Amino acid sequence: MRCGSPIGRRVIATMGTRMEDEVIRLIAEACDVNPEDVQRDRLLVEYGLDSARAMDLVVGLEDAFQVQISDEVASKLRKVDDVIRFVCERAPR
Repeated sequence: MRCGSPIGRRVIATMGTRMEDEVIRLIAEACDVNPEDVQRDRLLVEYGLDSARAMDLVVGLEDAFQVQISDEVASKLRKVDDVIRFVCERAPR
């Protein structure tokens, strides 16, 4: 199946949605909030993300998506959407 075909685009969109849902679930778990309350345009610190919780989140993301997140990169992931984009761009499909 080619990614350019309509079927391919639907499969990629579905994969992206599942990845987004999983990223949001991991953020909610690390911050001890309800996943339904997590909004893409909000800062992670608004959900109580501190350095200890950030470490938990990074480990969870690395395990779930087989990505490596350096401390430098992690410090630049400030919004929920930043994390979603990072994972969707780098996670193996």
